[in-house]
Amino acid sequence: EDKDDGPLCLFPHQKAAVRWWVKEDYNSMFIMATGAGKTIAAIGCVFEKLKDNEPLLVVVSTPQTLLSEQWKREFERLDVPIARMLMVDGNNGKAKRSKMAELMMDISQGFRNNGVVFTTHSSASRPEFTGIIKKEKKNSKILYICDEAHAAGSSQLKRGLMEEYDYRLALSATPKRMFDDEGTENLLRYFGNNPFEFSIAEAMSTINPDTKQPFLNPYNYHPVFVDLDDEEINKYNRITRQIIIEKHKREPDRVKLNRLYTSRARIIKNAGAKPEVLQDLVDRLGPRSMTNTIIFVSDHHIDDVMINLKRQGARPGKITENVSARSKKGMASERSQEITAFNAGERGCLVGINCLNEGIDIKAARTAIIMSSSTNEREYIQRIGRVIRYAPGKPISEIYDFIVCMPDGTIPYSEVNRAAAIAENASNEKEVKEKFAQKGVSLYGNQ
Repeated sequence: EDKDDGPLCLFPHQKAAVRWWVKEDYNSMFIMATGAGKTIAAIGCVFEKLKDNEPLLVVVSTPQTLLSEQWKREFERLDVPIARMLMVDGNNGKAKRSKMAELMMDISQGFRNNGVVFTTHSSASRPEFTGIIKKEKKNSKILYICDEAHAAGSSQLKRGLMEEYDYRLALSATPKRMFDDEGTENLLRYFGNNPFEFSIAEAMSTINPDTKQPFLNPYNYHPVFVDLDDEEINKYNRITRQIIIEKHKREPDRVKLNRLYTSRARIIKNAGAKPEVLQDLVDRLGPRSMTNTIIFVSDHHIDDVMINLKRQGARPGKITENVSARSKKGMASERSQEITAFNAGERGCLVGINCLNEGIDIKAARTAIIMSSSTNEREYIQRIGRVIRYAPGKPISEIYDFIVCMPDGTIPYSEVNRAAAIAENASNEKEVKEKFAQKGVSLYGNQ
């Protein structure tokens, strides 16, 4: 029988996730498809712990301030019965950490029963933050929620994974860290080694009782083929030969191999023909179709893309690491303003580099154009997740993915593997397989 989840109305898979976390002694990871409600399931865990009525601090850590603000709004919207909420990040850090120490003292001395601190992985791993946790914990308990947990597994940020955290919950669509098996294993071990999973396929086939629609939108997948030029091919082949030589050594140099793989992937990511192919695509679809569209580009292409889109009348906005995520007093951050303008239809499309990948809720987005992609599975899963969230009036999502080809028609394995993973759940899977077959490539035969 389901426990009462208070004012929360959890869906069956979210209730199952909370039950799993309790069964795992309040230490687990939710590997759930983007848009399947990880945040609400995590807040369900907070309600579960609040029932114990013990002195409790909740620490919610995310990769960026914009996400932390999103979490704070959800806590407020769902009226989580928390005595005090604090944002503690790099902005006015000293004053905020002082308030955090004060809050923890109040909890340990019984003046407040609980509180929540919203922070970033970067802030949560700093000695100034971890020092306060160690010093002021005393007899209180701490629930640590780590959103987009894969980002917290780096050698620097893992200092935020503290033993002082009594209850732990990690959230991620894909926790695997690229080229870092040790970091992935450390994360899984810290969060109990037994995650709860709810996949994209499950989310697309499970009906939401409220909307009577699946939790995630169906989508069409359109591979857009891009050719490398002669210079790029020569460079690609030269690096491939170096990789083969290194791999066949008795003791391959892993650092060198990773560097070579990265250099080769960069050739595909920054292929010179991509901006022109995007122009052709926008012309073919028509600038008016560039509404509710997110375009993922590399930093190498972003300036050309912005100039071309403006010239084509597509009304683009831009979200990059250089567009500030920090709020000024009484004002939303630049990133928040861009996203608000996009959701309101004042921007036809949003052009983003990496900071649009993780967790940011942009329900209006209906179309994704993936101009740039790494070989990292997590990245493309997150990117399609941005546009397949269910929203009224969004019957089907469209995903255009730039696939780099060699002149002889061959396609790099990394490109084929990404296409296979995205096509697998697409409404037009058969059509995608045929497009690759015309190139002489078996979509599921090269994995």
